[in-house]
Amino acid sequence: MKKTFYLFLFASALIGCTNRSAPDISGIGIETYFKRFDMAFFNTDTAREAFFEELPALKKDFPYFFMSNETDRFFYLQRKEELSRALFQEVKTVFGSMEKQNRELNQAFKHYYHYYGTHRAIQPITYISNLDFDYPVILADSVVFVATDLYLGVKSKFYANIPSYQAFYRQPDFMVRDAVESLALSRSLKPQKSRLLDDMLFHGKILYFIHRMMPDTPDESIVKYASKDLLFCKENEKSIWAYFIENNLLFDTSLDTKRRFVEMAPFSKFRTKFDNNTPGMIARWVGYEIVKAYMQNNPEYTLEQLMQETESEKILKRSGYKP
Repeated sequence: MKKTFYLFLFASALIGCTNRSAPDISGIGIETYFKRFDMAFFNTDTAREAFFEELPALKKDFPYFFMSNETDRFFYLQRKEELSRALFQEVKTVFGSMEKQNRELNQAFKHYYHYYGTHRAIQPITYISNLDFDYPVILADSVVFVATDLYLGVKSKFYANIPSYQAFYRQPDFMVRDAVESLALSRSLKPQKSRLLDDMLFHGKILYFIHRMMPDTPDESIVKYASKDLLFCKENEKSIWAYFIENNLLFDTSLDTKRRFVEMAPFSKFRTKFDNNTPGMIARWVGYEIVKAYMQNNPEYTLEQLMQETESEKILKRSGYKP
């Protein structure tokens, strides 16, 4: 009897945690799927006259891509451009009809509408960027532009000329996650100060936002870490935090400190012989853990309030974070 009672308590606790992370979204009526400009554009006829006949309909369906002063001939040449066509063929191979990605996207956006209301629907649109690695996702007004050619997988031949740690971020499983990140960035206030702690918690809030929109997604995908890297962080969390404290880095404003622990890099730079075993951007992961503790210990605080909070000391103090 006692064993059954404890199992009941344990199950109830799990249900409680799940409910806090995954609200009821069954009443959200908006369905969100990728609108495929990449597919529509590269399925047009390659014959010159036929392409020009199909172009007006394309312009009507996807006006965002035709707002420049480029001529119709420019788009025809783009349609026949060798790299673009090769990238599109690879996109078709990797993603197919995007059923998996559309399911994930629809669920994530339903969570977004749950928290932020349905008065402003957002349309994600896919396109081929010709490997513009600086802009895999762009949020512009009510449209999220997603470059499918930047999510072809770490071993894609098209990523042979970029560092392997950067190619790691180009996995198909990160595409929806990155689209959601663009929403997080639009909803989060920038910190007023520029200390390591401020950057740490800003990025921690972004990761926490993604988690709330995609509650069934494992932390490896949220943080974009390999399983071994996430395991390293968890096993060494106490030592990582102690390093920041003992070296007075939390309130450090130097660019060098940010490069070592916040910005994209193959590994974090503690300046020890173990650096190669660490994942890059480790301060972001620590910020994520602090924010999770903060929200768990302050259940009255809403996600919207969190994303608008800029007082880093308040979050740290009220989080009770003690790894």
